[in-house]
Amino acid sequence: MTKPTIIIAEKPSMGRAIADVIPGVKFSKNGYIEIGSTIVTWCVGHLLENAQPEEYNPAWKSWAMKDLPFPITQWKVTPKPKTLTQLNIIGSLLKQAGSVVNAGDPDREGLMLVNEVLEYFHWTGPTERLILNSYDTPSVKKALANLTPNSVHDNLYEAAKCRSRADWLLGLSATRAATRAYTRFEDKTVISIGRVQTPALWLVVKRDLEIDNFNAKSFFTLAAHTNTQAGAPLILTHEPGQDNRIWDKPIADALAAKIKGTNQTLSVTQNKIKASPPKPYNLLSFSTDANEAFGWSAKECLDVLQELYSPEYALTTYPRTDCEYLKSEQMPDALTIAQACLGVLPEAQAMTSLMKPRKAFYDSAKVTEHHAIIPTMKKPWSGLSGKHLDAYRLVAKRFILGLLPDHEYHETVAAFTVDGRTFSVKGEVDLNSAQAWIALTQKKTKAPLPAIANGEKVTVNAVKVNQGKTSPPKRYTEASLCQDMASVAKFVTDPVIKARLKENDGIGTPATWQSIIETLKNRRYIEPMGKKQIVSTDFGKELVKTISPNLMAPGLTALWEIALESVAKGGMKPEEFMARATTFVTQRVNEMKNATIKISPPCQKPTSVQKSEGPHSPRKATQSKSSRSSASKSKSKLMAHNPTI
Repeated sequence: MTKPTIIIAEKPSMGRAIADVIPGVKFSKNGYIEIGSTIVTWCVGHLLENAQPEEYNPAWKSWAMKDLPFPITQWKVTPKPKTLTQLNIIGSLLKQAGSVVNAGDPDREGLMLVNEVLEYFHWTGPTERLILNSYDTPSVKKALANLTPNSVHDNLYEAAKCRSRADWLLGLSATRAATRAYTRFEDKTVISIGRVQTPALWLVVKRDLEIDNFNAKSFFTLAAHTNTQAGAPLILTHEPGQDNRIWDKPIADALAAKIKGTNQTLSVTQNKIKASPPKPYNLLSFSTDANEAFGWSAKECLDVLQELYSPEYALTTYPRTDCEYLKSEQMPDALTIAQACLGVLPEAQAMTSLMKPRKAFYDSAKVTEHHAIIPTMKKPWSGLSGKHLDAYRLVAKRFILGLLPDHEYHETVAAFTVDGRTFSVKGEVDLNSAQAWIALTQKKTKAPLPAIANGEKVTVNAVKVNQGKTSPPKRYTEASLCQDMASVAKFVTDPVIKARLKENDGIGTPATWQSIIETLKNRRYIEPMGKKQIVSTDFGKELVKTISPNLMAPGLTALWEIALESVAKGGMKPEEFMARATTFVTQRVNEMKNATIKISPPCQKPTSVQKSEGPHSPRKATQSKSSRSSASKSKSKLMAHNPTI
């Protein structure tokens, strides 16, 4: 008798979506679906979790400083009680399996979610990987026809385990050490530390302190009023960047007096510009636009995209991506996708004849785990409304823009220079805005300059001196905080660390940013201000003031991410990464053992405190439920691990 192939999906809805496209009679059983010689089953998010400290050693339940950091050499995972039944169903199916297909979500955590179950049950048989970036029927069929050996992703799985274990080690060890070191017995306050959440808090506190301590400073710009030889008015301005601003009014007045009434020779340059449309969305660029357009939080952005990606909707592709490119083999589907989404974009229907996929956006070499967020080939139904319609329209419009021609225009710049200071004016002559991607946006071109020739002389009739004031940095929104979490090199001053960081090296991942921000809110480290802004609380500021700079340094955390990427690519051994992580945690705990400062408790108690930042990312059957459940652990439950606090 042929042994069945067991397909293990990340969640029930994914399992049903896969089963729906497999031909044959379907028999729904408890926790799985039989289709001939194929059985489709599923996890419900993570079925396993890293064991708690007391499961290694009962004495570690006391939160004693002497036990920290935890000296773990053999890592353990334990079943989650709520999903034990489903775990056992998968275990029984594996006993009869001939082969297995890992159908976890197409990211590091999705791979781990199924692999850890296979490892738990000591499965060593043939295993393939199914990567679903979208749930519409054609995409699922195509993915099933293009399985890859699961072993190809072994290094990525090792990176996932390293991330999980190192975050557990830092989160639990540093949280317990900080709580012991910086709080008073009677306060019963937990000081939560995390590899990503603590540097993210530092970013917010740093910004708030810059604003609080900001002193506005006056600067001066000049506008030279002239006329062309044909008599047309032409105003050229001197508005240098901050490094070359005029800070003293006497200097500005002297320059104005010097050029007033003089004849100046214009340098005139003309160029034909081709402006490409924006690339398709990744999670960060979508969140930025959705925050600006609708005021959505990072959590709202991910939740609605996760729902549009789910089998129930199957309207957009996998959302937890930092990629803005598509695979080359997706190019033939572009116009079919465009037709599917034109129903919600009536303004684009007249431009279908101009649509053509551009090779610059379809580049397999730039796609790693998953591609950009785009619509699927499934047409949205007429009842789509609210946030789902708003989000779908954003994704669809961004995709359509990428199919339209470049915006072309002639740019003319006229300028003259006096004492090393340049006065200039820029104009544009539009060439094709009605037939280019810009036709679907609110972008406007600059007005054209009057007819003017290179070398033409003009007389400066008047010079106006304008006073401006420097502005403080803007308060963070959730979108702008995610942007800075994605590229922290600009905050690094250490030349050695800065040299190792790229411009786009960041902390956390698109999949974790929204949960990190929610965690900071729940722990009363940050709070909303107005509709979009977020600010640090006094409790958050005091924490940043007290703990080791090494726990807050985003550059160090970014190096941690770079090391994980190296593990995923096979460049660093997992043992080396864990040894480095253990050394780092040991150093931080030892610093806290000698602390004498106490932190005042927050004005209001935190609404939740998780066990740690990341033993496993909170992956549930749906993202919206996941986000809610990750914030539901009460402080009292955590405190129960330490009756003496």
